[in-house]
Amino acid sequence: MRSCPSAASSASARKYHPLPWDQLTYDTNQGGYVVDLTKERLEGAPRYRAGEEPAFDRTYGEQVYGYYGSTYPF
Repeated sequence: MRSCPSAASSASARKYHPLPWDQLTYDTNQGGYVVDLTKERLEGAPRYRAGEEPAFDRTYGEQVYGYYGSTYPF
């Protein structure tokens, strides 16, 4: 869904950290997206657990984008 931030997943705990697309860089050597975030920054970021998804609305999008200093595009 284009209007939703992408979500990085912590498989062991099934927690998801939505990220603005402009925070992701595709790395062909790793065959996937990478982010330049510290563990501390990610720990304080908006997140949710599997089965407890938030409403992916404008308010939530602005909260996620704002946390990372990105401009919400919609």
